[in-house]
Amino acid sequence: MSYLLASGCSWTDANFKSAIIPTYDASFPKWPAVLGEKMGIQKVVNVGLCGASNDSIFKKCYDEISKQKPKLVCILITDWSRHSVFDSYSLNIIDLLGTDRSVARNNFPEELYLVREWVGTEHDAVQFAKQLWSSTLCVEDIVNNTMREIWLFQNFCQHNNIDYIIMSGLDPISAYHLTLLNRWEAVDSTITNLSSYIKQTLTSPYADKLNDKTLLGWPFFAEIGGYSVWSDWADKGYDDVFVHKDFDGHPNGLGHQLIAEMFYKGYQDIYGKIS
Repeated sequence: MSYLLASGCSWTDANFKSAIIPTYDASFPKWPAVLGEKMGIQKVVNVGLCGASNDSIFKKCYDEISKQKPKLVCILITDWSRHSVFDSYSLNIIDLLGTDRSVARNNFPEELYLVREWVGTEHDAVQFAKQLWSSTLCVEDIVNNTMREIWLFQNFCQHNNIDYIIMSGLDPISAYHLTLLNRWEAVDSTITNLSSYIKQTLTSPYADKLNDKTLLGWPFFAEIGGYSVWSDWADKGYDDVFVHKDFDGHPNGLGHQLIAEMFYKGYQDIYGKIS
């Protein structure tokens, strides 16, 4: 049976729970389930996971496709600063740079006890982040990491005759994150400059290799004519699409319906009539 495969971060996770507002009822259908119903696809496989990095988001798709070929793959990528650790836990560099040693230590699950102890006893979060991203803590690699994954996945789907759509839930690099990074002298100044990411995106060796027809909102940066779901909602002045407009910026039930609608319309524009 053909199916809809969806992947993403907490904006996709079927089991999302608000860590900020634990009492919030998040049992509403997430966008993959809503989209599957709109498209008349009975089977929906959602491999979205809270905190997932973009490389993890794409890897989960490959693993699922290896089991059975889907009818359609819809991917809602996240911000580009996230990296996977041991393929089992994803960290956002901002999370580490913005916390102290004790908090950073508790960011790791119990099974990664060696990392927990290393962070908790010898190094603070900034030192750990510098070590972890020693080869990728630069704009070029942060940008190319995601663009490479997109390029590879597009080629894979084209080769295997699989329909797919990729959209960005969050801005590639948020202004909020850049503001946080500005507090740390240890970070190269280019890391805190949004224009650095935009320039690298436009000049990346992958830029002219991507099929922008299947990338909704490409090049994702609103500053150069693209959009993410986040910036699209901000541009339209939406404030009732989040769990809490001031405290929790994850999409609520209405937000997930709107994301499904964006994918639905995108499919019609790209592939034509839904059969």
